Amino acid sequence: MNARKRKLKAGQTFFGLLLCLFLFANCITCTNSNTSIDPIEPLTNHQLAPSNSEPQLIKQGEWIYFYGTSPEKPGMFKLKDNDTGCMELLEEKYIYPLFISNDWIYYAISPPFSSKGPYPYGPGGFFKMKTDGTDNQKINDDSNIMSIIVQNEWIYYSMDGNLIKMKTDGSEKVHLDEDALELQVYDNWIYYKKYKKRGIFKIRNDGSEITRICPGPLFSMVVVGDWIFYQSEHYLSRIKTDGTQQSNILKIQSFSLEFDDGWLYFANVDDDGKLYKVKTDGSSLKKVSDNNSILGCTIIGDWVYYYNEGFLYRVKKDGTEDGKFEYINLCSSQE
Repeated sequence: MNARKRKLKAGQTFFGLLLCLFLFANCITCTNSNTSIDPIEPLTNHQLAPSNSEPQLIKQGEWIYFYGTSPEKPGMFKLKDNDTGCMELLEEKYIYPLFISNDWIYYAISPPFSSKGPYPYGPGGFFKMKTDGTDNQKINDDSNIMSIIVQNEWIYYSMDGNLIKMKTDGSEKVHLDEDALELQVYDNWIYYKKYKKRGIFKIRNDGSEITRICPGPLFSMVVVGDWIFYQSEHYLSRIKTDGTQQSNILKIQSFSLEFDDGWLYFANVDDDGKLYKVKTDGSSLKKVSDNNSILGCTIIGDWVYYYNEGFLYRVKKDGTEDGKFEYINLCSSQE
């Protein structure tokens, strides 16, 4: 009996060691314990992959396009970058997401969120209209859309987790993958994260070569050139888009990750969700805003826009002039 117990115990110990090695091998790709961070080439905003970062503000030319969430005046607006020339493009309470390509705004309204009951073109769907507010038209009836990226006459979007592409006129619709969230498109590749299979994935924009870049649970991510910056369980990390050179740049819990001019901006969970920034090598960690529980992070010019308690705020990148973005006052004063 004792011999059997010893054999059983030895077997359990051996199995335990194998399990530890297995878990280590599956986690090391996305959670490396490197303490020294090698320098990387300088990254610029021109290398930033298009995405649907929150809040939804997009700059094109001298105009900033956005949807306002205030109950007093919800809808889609555009405003010159010097806070003049405000124009309401669409009166609608729930618009998400939106993307601008050339002279067109692409956006979605889902049936549960339409504030007018039956929408003029049906109960929500996928739409596009000119940037001057004219020629508003429905592309199709798709709803529950979470990401929209437009490149070279193709629309790439996720709907109910399905990765889809189609022509900008709604033709040639193709299903590319499933369980796809947070799309970013760069250099003929679509980058996205999966919730069920867990990890960062990429697929060519023709639907070929689905590749898992790294496994494991992750939260926010941003693609800049040949690098992906992301938040894993315990670290703000980076990895090459080919899956090599992974390293952890900062031990922190964060979300709402965004890149601008060599800095990463994010909500710091370790400090009640306040807005912080850090250089891409993990140095020079700085607090930008004292507001708690921020949601989203979009950078335009010298301003960082974010949500706080349901309201749209903005703060200078150096942490000054932090306050509500009073688009209602700006638009009302120009009517």
